[in-house]
Amino acid sequence: MRDDVGRYRAMLRIRRFEERCVELYSAQHIRGFMHLGIGQEAVAVGCCSLMGPNDHVITAYRDHGHAIAVGMDTKPLMAELYGKATGCSKGKGGSMHIADMSKGMLGANAIVGMRYDGSTVETGSSGATEVLCYGTAVVVEPLEP
Repeated sequence: MRDDVGRYRAMLRIRRFEERCVELYSAQHIRGFMHLGIGQEAVAVGCCSLMGPNDHVITAYRDHGHAIAVGMDTKPLMAELYGKATGCSKGKGGSMHIADMSKGMLGANAIVGMRYDGSTVETGSSGATEVLCYGTAVVVEPLEP
């Protein structure tokens, strides 16, 4: 995803996934909360396209784009939104708690404002990766403008 065409396709894949989520949520096929990132695709793709093999992502509750941008398969991602056991978090995380350790997606956190106060989630994760000699890049994105 380091070339322009690959990044564009990733952004388009994210947009189409989110649009499908709108349809399914509106039809009440997906239950619970749904926080979409329509219009923010470039943020996820831009950040994740710079990731090295040992880098990780932690995001807030608008996490679908980041999950797709790190290379998660959309089938288990959608299964997670449906609450199915075949979902990436075994159907227990839903829209706001997407994770796939093999892709470096450590998960999302639904605590509003968590990233503005030196959250223990990021601090603990970066400390653990430092101890384990993994990547060290950290990107903090505002939740809302």
